[in-house]
Order: sequence, then structure tokens, then C-alpha cells
Amino acid sequence: MAKSFLSRSEQLVAKSEETSERERAFQRLEQLIFDGLRHGFFDCTVSIETIKEHKRRLLIKAGRSYSFVIPQEEAEASS
Repeated sequence: MAKSFLSRSEQLVAKSEETSERERAFQRLEQLIFDGLRHGFFDCTVSIETIKEHKRRLLIKAGRSYSFVIPQEEAEASS
């Protein structure tokens, strides 16, 4: 098996083409938590609101802000 020389961020971007918006949001949150553990300091806020067409906007604020619009089907699907 060949060793991957891609960074964690690059691996997540490569995977993002085949994953749902909900999965991308969880991947970003996981990455932010790991970064916070590595740096020794972390402050994060996660908020969700329902927007038009019953979509959900998931907003992660951790230094920078990351916004994900998740369709209703993805929001209600079980993992």
C-alpha cells in the first residue's frame, strides 16, 4: 500500500468531492478540534438555523467562520 503524502487538510478536500455537505461539516469540526488539541487552546461555537426550503445552515465559529447549508434529506438522515 502506497503511503499518502497529502496533509490532513488536503485529504479532506479530496474526499469532499464524494461526500455530502453534512459529512463535510463534521469533517471540518473534527479537524478544528484536533487542531485545538494540538495547539492547546480552543474556543468554538456551533449554531444551526432552519432557512428557506427547510434547509439547515450549520455555522462553526472557531477563529474563522465556516458555513454549511445542509438539505433537509441530509439533516434528517440517520448516520
